[in-house]
Amino acid sequence: MTISSKLFATQMLDQFKLIENRLQNLNTQIATGTRITKSSDAPLDAVTLTARRELEARLEQYQSNAGKVTSRLGLADTTLDTVGTLVTRMNEKFIASNTATVTDAERQAIRLEVLTFKDSLLGLANATDNNGDALYGGFSTEFSPFVTDENGKVRYRGDGGEHTLQVSESVKLPTSLNGSSLFMEIQDGVSTKSSFDILDSFANALLTDSQFDQSYSANSADTAQSISYDLSHSNFDNFFNPTTSNPSVSSTTQTGSFTVSIGGSTTSIAIDSSNNTLQGIANEISKISNLTASLEEGDTGLSLKINSTAGAENAFSISSTDTDFNILNTGSPASSSTSPQLSVSSEAADAVTGAMKLRVNASREPQNWSMTLTGPDGSATVNAKINSNSMSALVSAINVSKTGLTATDNGDGTISVAKTDSTSTADVSIEAISIEGYDLAQQTPKHYIEVLNSSNEVITKLSDESQALSRQGKAIGSLVEHFALSRTIVGARINNADAQNNVLTDRSVSIKTEISDLRDADIETLITELQTIMVTRDAARQTYSTVNSQTLFDFLK
Repeated sequence: MTISSKLFATQMLDQFKLIENRLQNLNTQIATGTRITKSSDAPLDAVTLTARRELEARLEQYQSNAGKVTSRLGLADTTLDTVGTLVTRMNEKFIASNTATVTDAERQAIRLEVLTFKDSLLGLANATDNNGDALYGGFSTEFSPFVTDENGKVRYRGDGGEHTLQVSESVKLPTSLNGSSLFMEIQDGVSTKSSFDILDSFANALLTDSQFDQSYSANSADTAQSISYDLSHSNFDNFFNPTTSNPSVSSTTQTGSFTVSIGGSTTSIAIDSSNNTLQGIANEISKISNLTASLEEGDTGLSLKINSTAGAENAFSISSTDTDFNILNTGSPASSSTSPQLSVSSEAADAVTGAMKLRVNASREPQNWSMTLTGPDGSATVNAKINSNSMSALVSAINVSKTGLTATDNGDGTISVAKTDSTSTADVSIEAISIEGYDLAQQTPKHYIEVLNSSNEVITKLSDESQALSRQGKAIGSLVEHFALSRTIVGARINNADAQNNVLTDRSVSIKTEISDLRDADIETLITELQTIMVTRDAARQTYSTVNSQTLFDFLK
């Protein structure tokens, strides 16, 4: 085949072009340090490299997320450390306040400190991370999750979720704890309470500690009996001479006699023209040892009140067979149920029957009440659903309690609880009061029991057990344990995040190595190849120049 000069020149130029392209590619590889400058350099490796770079980008995002997880959990750990110190301090305050040597003024000072601690706890519950996102709002991180309503009660307005971040293809890690479960769901073995309610309850118990008791015992040996006659009652109209419905101290009475029995002794009192006035009758009764009679003006009119001195032996009763004086009969033992004009009570307990006069301040709506009563036959828990208009269910429950006690509705908003066996010397007590709707101490309790004396004066007030200062310790102890456990959970999550971060670091190193193997050029080899090609190119150019410059005559010589 004949090779023309033109064909030779074309072929040489094509070869020079290939050499220049290769040199340019080598220069680019050397300058960039990469083996693959374009996909055509190594198509399969280029595809693999692209996939590895995408994985590298994801790993970098995972590492960034893991860093945020560690940061937020670290802030949560710091917060819970402070919370733990705070609630431990609260426990110390409870122990200090729940002693008989602490004065009420000192308790009120502790109460102010408790309320300050509550404000501090609220601030910690609304803690944020470095970006201003709430730590304990669940998925809702844009606003403070805990707010105080118009009644001073702390409410949670976050959600029930846990904020998480993706740290691998299949793993999401929580960045904190859910605020509701952390601050609003404290288990104290009885019910679930919020940490803020527990502190409020502690503060309220400190406030009312001197105002309420949670138990009362009526010791018949230490109390005095009292009998009161409503002289304005219509049954007394014919007792007076002349008859009257509005008697005074000087009003005259019929003549006759009655008998007073006290301490095993009986005294007969004769009423004649020398002493037949109300004041005269009171004076005659007062002559009896351990008895005092007086006339008192009340809202309903004049009353004759007879009191004994303390002691079961001073229980007394009055009886008469005279038609005009049998209105004074009290029954034996004396009982308010004897007649409507008669009221039998005591300073706290009847000297014979051990009766307690109680006023139950119940809700207007039906409400479950429970209490433990102790009488001559033992103790029993009495349960009844009552309201402020009716105590009948409670009276019935006491009467079937098998405690040796009998309850009576006095019809004036009070009930009397007496020993069925009047000869019993056992005490009567009431305790362990539980009222529906109460599981925390209230700042101003609305529902409670008042123990009254014979003048309907309040001796003491008995509240639900949850009002007691001594009952706050269990919830506060649960608070300490709850936050200690919560911090342990955060610590475990930090360890998990650190472990995941280590895995990501190892994966990142591995993928970077693989990318480097695919991408990075062997500079030494490339330079050697570059130099070789350049020498070859220069030699080829010189040869081509020499050959191309010759004519036919040069070959004919």
